[in-house]
Amino acid sequence: MRCAVRVKIYCFLICFVVATTTHGQSVPGELIAQLSSAQALRKSTFPSGFTFKKTLSRPTSIHLLAYDTLRYSLTEAIQQLSKHPEVALVQPNHRLQTRDTLPADPFFPEQWQWQNLSTQNSLPDADVDAELAWSLPSYGPATAFGDTIVIAMLDDGIQANHPDLAANLWRNHGEIPNNHIDDDQNGYVDDYRGWNPVLESDHIHQGHHGTPVAGMIGAAWQNGKGGTGIAPQIKIMVIAGSSQTEAGAIAAYAYVLEQRLRYNETQGEAGAFVVATNTSWGVNGLSPEDAPVWCQLYDDLGEAGILNCAATSNSSWNIDEVGDMPTACNSPYLITVTASDRMDECTGAFGPVSVDLAAPGKEIFTTHPGGNYGWSSGTSFASPIAAGTIGLLYSANCPDLSSLAHTNPGAAALGAKSILLNTTDALPSMIGQTVTGGRLNTFRALEELALNCLPCSPVYNLNLTALGAQEALAQWTTADSSLAVTIYWRPSGSAEWESVPHASSPFLLSGLDTCTQYEVKLIRQCADSLTSESPVAEVRTKGCCLPPSQITATSVTNTSAMLSWEASENDAVYQIQVQNESGWIFSTTNSGTSIQLSGLSPCTVYEAYMSAVCAEDSNSFSSLRFITAGCGSCTDFEYCTSYGGTSGTEWIDAVTFGEQYHHSGLHEGNPLFPGAGFSVSRGQMIPVSVRPGFQHIAYPEYIRIWIDLNQDGLFAPVAELLLDTMLLPDQDSLLTQLLLPADALPGTTRMRVSLKWAGFGSIRPQPCEPHIHFGEVEDYCVDIQEPPVTSSTDAAEEAGKALQVWPNPFGNVLQLKIPADAPEAEVQLIGVDGRLLLQRTLRLRSGQPASLPIPNTLPPGWYLLRAKVGSEVLQQPVLHHSTE
Repeated sequence: MRCAVRVKIYCFLICFVVATTTHGQSVPGELIAQLSSAQALRKSTFPSGFTFKKTLSRPTSIHLLAYDTLRYSLTEAIQQLSKHPEVALVQPNHRLQTRDTLPADPFFPEQWQWQNLSTQNSLPDADVDAELAWSLPSYGPATAFGDTIVIAMLDDGIQANHPDLAANLWRNHGEIPNNHIDDDQNGYVDDYRGWNPVLESDHIHQGHHGTPVAGMIGAAWQNGKGGTGIAPQIKIMVIAGSSQTEAGAIAAYAYVLEQRLRYNETQGEAGAFVVATNTSWGVNGLSPEDAPVWCQLYDDLGEAGILNCAATSNSSWNIDEVGDMPTACNSPYLITVTASDRMDECTGAFGPVSVDLAAPGKEIFTTHPGGNYGWSSGTSFASPIAAGTIGLLYSANCPDLSSLAHTNPGAAALGAKSILLNTTDALPSMIGQTVTGGRLNTFRALEELALNCLPCSPVYNLNLTALGAQEALAQWTTADSSLAVTIYWRPSGSAEWESVPHASSPFLLSGLDTCTQYEVKLIRQCADSLTSESPVAEVRTKGCCLPPSQITATSVTNTSAMLSWEASENDAVYQIQVQNESGWIFSTTNSGTSIQLSGLSPCTVYEAYMSAVCAEDSNSFSSLRFITAGCGSCTDFEYCTSYGGTSGTEWIDAVTFGEQYHHSGLHEGNPLFPGAGFSVSRGQMIPVSVRPGFQHIAYPEYIRIWIDLNQDGLFAPVAELLLDTMLLPDQDSLLTQLLLPADALPGTTRMRVSLKWAGFGSIRPQPCEPHIHFGEVEDYCVDIQEPPVTSSTDAAEEAGKALQVWPNPFGNVLQLKIPADAPEAEVQLIGVDGRLLLQRTLRLRSGQPASLPIPNTLPPGWYLLRAKVGSEVLQQPVLHHSTE
């Protein structure tokens, strides 16, 4: 028996259910927006009809906004907010659903999921071998380095005084409860017992659903009460009220993220060592494309060291086909879990791409509200077993994993996930239904960790600080201070190491050479002649003749600019030189940290070079490229940031615009080329070529071009998108045409060309995408000119021959008046990428308009309307808006 029997009639029923349910229902009048930076939140700058409600996640700049439902539909609100230059992602605030089912027969043996010995209505060993895992001598509540392990449970709350849970609940001991003061200054007032993002307090005392879920993670053992959880000595952090809306979920995850980030940054002095989260709720049938902010958050959590376990749907369908949130998110730091029963059969949703593994979840005996115990069923109770197992992995006596959790927490999280997925019990019922084809086995996971754990782990957190021209301070941490550590150092590239045995932290390195780069490493001596070596760290002693850093150009006008910089360590006098394309125009010395430049030319590229004037000669310098104002909206406005941060793999090598050609080559970041000489007339069809460059081999690339047509300093994601296509690897260059609308505002404005890798899972570039991992973005100044002037007679004659179209912008129908004496016309609607999207033959009546129906599936944006009447071709640019 498999997770689902997929026959035609069953597939029909599944499709019917998905089509008619209210999956993904959103909170009316609310949107979730991720801004480009923490400084981008300026509440007064949102478009009319939008208001700021609350911040959901400070580390990732995610906020909850409200919009006027009388003014905007949901689709219109998303489109309008997407135009804001500081908005990176925007989505609805979806409602969530918990994932449990009604309690089953109460007479089945208690807690078979830990040790299944029954032979009646059960398959022996259809369990996670918890009793074997608990027998390991290394098991405990903390890591090998003494970090108290925490599992975060995001649910509706918990009965905090439940006799089997109270002792294992996490407490924020940096906070004094109920004094209305943020004692630990973490941004959350009175978060002593955890956090409730809805009530903005530590009110966690609900728990109809959360109490049985918590029992699966950490119900206490050997206390003479009830049963036990998979990790009965590990602390549970409760974030309540997080299973109602997506905004609440994001705010809940943000609390967990901030606690772990604080722990990482303070070396355990503050925050919490959260290694996993559990969410036993979600949205059936919702696609990750509809919740990009939510999915992105898992990567942020994972990089901080947190794995995220999520229960998939209880419906017997393939979530790879119908969708599910969050278990269909494509994040390496997400573990998605379905449920199995006493016979090792799957009882929840499945998906060979998205669902990682199964765990016991049907007829589970666990804690219940009111200090009680009872039976629960659903994927809600499978996922917390996986989360608790992650906690057990960190609790094992493995200094290797504990060290990695401090030096590279994201790598430690991925290592723990790999162990979990590689040690499942393979089951015939799971093959082709989950990624692993198996059910979780906690004991095998711990056994695998023990087999691969280094017996002599290195010291971690080796930090080096230059104290002067001849001194540097080394500091590190070790799990066992009684073991000998030898410190080694040498000038970088030297063959010989100097060393001091039996060193302790902190250690002062003295007698070093001035302005010299040094390499430092530590070798630890363990028992039985075993040694381990730390990664090599580097430090440069002071006394160098260094150029200034962090040069910026501010207060840039048509003829002036202020250059500012941070002084280098030697407090030197600086040589400042400025040039434009004609050559050097300015040279002086300055001992301060800023200088005012005047007498500059408008709309001109300048480069400033700064070096330190020291006793010895130095060829080291810092440089800055800036452009004076005077190019119209092209430089007078501060456009949103979009750049390719790692464009060394693929980049924009050359752009041809009309008859003008510009070769840029590789420029990482977001270069602006105001002097490229691009110009175009309104209503003109312009030949365009974009040639990519590649480091090794060619890749498929998305290519998009926006032009700020109304010169307001913004790139409208749809209305000003004039080219949207993909270049295949076998094509050397993109050769196409771009239509400049006839109503574009004359003057100099900015054009943005974005190239982005079009690989698996990649979405098309956005005009204000802050960071494109593989690709490049280039900006150009474009001079939009009036079309050539014709005589009044010629103009009247041309008007009589013109194709008349209304309304423009159009919705679900276009009216055409074609000045031709013919019975019919072939009408085409062509996208900005040159693809034919619609073709109809319309009957014509002399002097009468013809109607062109528009399908509801046509996306908003610019199109070219072309009418063929006999041998004559008439065309007109048109803009489609949403009809919702």
